[in-house]
Amino acid sequence: LRRDIITVLTSQATNTSNDAVVSTTEIASDDDIHLSSAFIRMSFFCSIRPSECQDRIETTTNIDWIRKAATALESVKLSHPHVSYLDLYTYAGLVALMHEGGPYIPYSFGKRGTTIES
Repeated sequence: LRRDIITVLTSQATNTSNDAVVSTTEIASDDDIHLSSAFIRMSFFCSIRPSECQDRIETTTNIDWIRKAATALESVKLSHPHVSYLDLYTYAGLVALMHEGGPYIPYSFGKRGTTIES
């Protein structure tokens, strides 16, 4: 799971329609936030409001960084269907933080007290 998230953070996607190379570590939005920063922000929100996490992500398609971060993690979710979205979003933030040079932080899967399921 960690490797798949790091792959998303470090990969580049080629847009063949206009031969442009687009880095998936950057998100074109008003504040030009990096994908790792989007994962960290999403993780923080899901940590403090787990019962609202999935609904908020699904209904805030007008906030570019949330939509693109959730879309980027969808391939990871497909590879790991046993992991809940809540665990995926919070763990992706932790992996992004460590990937950006932050400290190692232990993590326990199986968040409780929420209806967010696989």
